[in-house]
Amino acid sequence: QTQIGLVMESGKETQVLNEQESDTASPEEVNDENKVKDDTPVPDYYNTRREDLWSEENIEMVKTGWNLTETQVQELMDLKKRIEDVNHWTNQPEHAVRFLVARTPDMAAAEKWFRKVVKWRTTNDPNIDTILETYEPDPVLLNAIPVGILHDFDKDGDPVAVSRKGVIDGPGIMKRFGKEVAIKHELWSREQTLRGEWVTDYKERQGRIFTRFSIVEDMGGVTRKSYNRELNRVFGQMVTIAQNNYPEYLKRIVVIRAPSFIRLFWFILKPFMKKRIADKITFCGEHNYIDVLSEFLDPKILPKVIYEKGEGKPAVGMKHNLCGGGGKLPPLDEPLK
Repeated sequence: QTQIGLVMESGKETQVLNEQESDTASPEEVNDENKVKDDTPVPDYYNTRREDLWSEENIEMVKTGWNLTETQVQELMDLKKRIEDVNHWTNQPEHAVRFLVARTPDMAAAEKWFRKVVKWRTTNDPNIDTILETYEPDPVLLNAIPVGILHDFDKDGDPVAVSRKGVIDGPGIMKRFGKEVAIKHELWSREQTLRGEWVTDYKERQGRIFTRFSIVEDMGGVTRKSYNRELNRVFGQMVTIAQNNYPEYLKRIVVIRAPSFIRLFWFILKPFMKKRIADKITFCGEHNYIDVLSEFLDPKILPKVIYEKGEGKPAVGMKHNLCGGGGKLPPLDEPLK
């Protein structure tokens, strides 16, 4: 999920958004100390031989899904050879291609980034590979943070994610749960989008892998009191994690029902952003957002809280109360309902 609100404190976060854009490496920088031998236990459904993960069928599926050229396919095979010593479930074309796309034609940089991410996944606390099994989200958080992937798709057949940030009580969440839980919950949520139940359902229904998401960021209800310095810092950390470790998942962001002060800040920030990123973000107001969204999706796939005629529901396995959650959390001295 995107964190549009984090940029309200200062311009420093622009550097976060662009940091990975400039992360390049020369071949000599990709040395032994970057290499990762990972023996971390992972769920049974990842215990597949590397030869099977890099099968011709899987490579062809990636080629088709990402519309790769023959040159890019050869570069993908070059990347495969470069990372053949990395014993990790992400060492497969479906994941490696994201680093290829982000760093083409610099294969040394793609290799370096891939190794960094594997190291982060296996040495982070909590362990990212097992977080879906080891972290049990608090039901209050599942209701308080209405985000997730929709059951249906955009006009290209790609997944659509919704984040109803306007009704999230960020300061209340921080007071009740603290920074550590907030970040752990964000990591768990991101892993759901990477390898949750919906991924298998998507492949079965669409007959292909998913590549990138369209994201609808609903800011309706946001006020200046919705954010504070502590929350902005946490948002900044979350965005850094996303930028550094989850490459090439974003297709577009449409920010809807954004109040004037959010749009003003975007107007100031946009010239300092990389054009490739800025061009993926569209802002629209209270009265025209359905027309804007209709350009790339059928509004009926949206939940009723966004479109009154919507019939949208969460994708398989999504646990957040996407269609009815959010709202202000009660004070600490009042029991949670």
